Order: sequence, then structure tokens, then C-alpha cells
Amino acid sequence: MRRIIDLAGQNSAKAQGLGAVITDFQKVRGNSDHTLYILAKVHSQQKVEILGILKVGAKNLFIQSATGAWKEMKPLCVLDFYVHESCQEIQLIKLDELVWREYDRPSPKLMGFLAKHYGLKNYVPQSNNFVVFQQYWEHAAAQTSGNRSNAGAPRA
Repeated sequence: MRRIIDLAGQNSAKAQGLGAVITDFQKVRGNSDHTLYILAKVHSQQKVEILGILKVGAKNLFIQSATGAWKEMKPLCVLDFYVHESCQEIQLIKLDELVWREYDRPSPKLMGFLAKHYGLKNYVPQSNNFVVFQQYWEHAAAQTSGNRSNAGAPRA
């Protein structure tokens, strides 16, 4: 499992043009607040093909909305994301709920993926490098007004 997670993190860092790997076995094992999802095709015990990863975790953030108001929140954030180049035109996982989340320093490739597949383009730049799309605020407001549970909604 260590080899698979380390390889997935290396692939992610390379695809995003990052200077360092942000997902590896030690980091995942050492942080119980993070969850790593791996989509892989197992050819044999010796050959595993990583098709994609998604790392999420709760983060305590101060986020500025489009109106300029600051909100403290602890939402589930997308911390790392990778889809193998051969699979990018195939919908491998249903991300409908995750697209409303916050993104930690999203790469240009992830921003392009979100724009193409989910229409996510408008956001307020944050000093902490997280991206919260305008649709998040609209989604949170709709859930709050509908009296549904919304653990990731902004708190005043």
C-alpha cells in the first residue's frame, strides 16, 4: 500500500507541476483528519495502475466572501486531486457534492477540470491560497434556507 500511495502522490505532483509531493504514505498515515481515495486498476500483484486520487480533509479557514465579509469555517476541503492522463475524458467518480468544497492551492489543471466539467470559474482570491467558488456560497445559502444539515456551511 505504501508503494501505491507514494506513486499516486508522485504522479499528482508531476501532473500539477508541483515542486514537492504533497501526498505520500507518511503524510496520509500521520494525519487522521485526511482521507485518501484511490482509484486503481490491478493487473497483478506486481502491476498496479493508478487511475486517480482524491485527498480530502477538514481545515480551519478564514475566508472572505464576494461581499467582503470574513467567515470562519471548518469545511471539508479538496487537498489533492489527480486523474491519470488516459482517463481524463472518462467520468471515473461522481464529484457532485465535492465540487461545492474548498480547494487548497488548486493547480491550473484542476482549475481547468472544474471549469470544464462543473462550470466552476468565479471565486474570490484568498490570502491563504484556498479557492472557494461563488457556487459554494449559493449552495450553502440554499441548504441553510432549506433547514437541511450543512456541516460545511460558513459560520458567522
